Amino acid sequence: MIVTVSTLVIWGEKDTALIPRNLDDLSEFVPKLTIKRVPDGSHWVIHEKPAEVNSYIRAFIQSAKQPRFPMSVNSNAGSWEA
Repeated sequence: MIVTVSTLVIWGEKDTALIPRNLDDLSEFVPKLTIKRVPDGSHWVIHEKPAEVNSYIRAFIQSAKQPRFPMSVNSNAGSWEA
């Protein structure tokens, strides 16, 4: 199975519940993968570093809103075209 949507993984490097090898070759199955590593974060990185995690999430969402191809306005129809 291939995940085709943009995906964000935020990984606490000091996570003792999950092994870092879980990330190995993940991009093979998730081509639009972004990994953000938090060196001093554990399995509970969202609680330990909420500001950092939130900034990663906000940036990821913002980048997903950006068009992936040039767009222009069709002045005749008032609609967007690729």
